[in-house]
Amino acid sequence: MNPKLLNQISRKVYAQFPELDGKRPKVAQSKTAAAQDGNFILTYSGVSTGIGGKSIPRHVRVVVNQAGKILKMSTSR
Repeated sequence: MNPKLLNQISRKVYAQFPELDGKRPKVAQSKTAAAQDGNFILTYSGVSTGIGGKSIPRHVRVVVNQAGKILKMSTSR
């Protein structure tokens, strides 16, 4: 994946999830049935602080196409 495109996508993720700022994603090619379309899966991992100061791990999964358009974004703990 193009590094310039990756930086643009990362800025959008950091805007929505500031606790992930500066984290680099793991990049993988989509392995779905429609994998011929060239989608990529970016996985960001970080730690958020919850109520009472507890640490909560956060994982954000972003599906993007070759042009860098975000198709889907989901988060889990």
